[in-house]
Amino acid sequence: MWNINRRTCDYDILEALFEGKICPRGQIGVTGNKEYDQLNEKIGKELLYFKELVNQQDCERLEALENLYSEMASIQDLETFTYGFRLGMMLMAEVFTGKDIVSNCENE
Repeated sequence: MWNINRRTCDYDILEALFEGKICPRGQIGVTGNKEYDQLNEKIGKELLYFKELVNQQDCERLEALENLYSEMASIQDLETFTYGFRLGMMLMAEVFTGKDIVSNCENE
């Protein structure tokens, strides 16, 4: 897979995007962050604790709740990515045009 962090690439970025060789969702993740890893481990232990306390029906409800949180996080990730991408493009447009694009958009 094409790595967006590489300084050089073998092909045009638009071609790579069109062909599906760039997949931000698949490349964005938290790796090497000790605080994140510790929190993730604590959450996993707590979920396991509560799953062992409850009956099968409640366990299934707890798993459904986990899925809802996951869906919500995916929506938030998309919104954050979209906002960051748009902001980056506005900043680039401002640099290239010399016009104050970002401030003008905030007033709308």
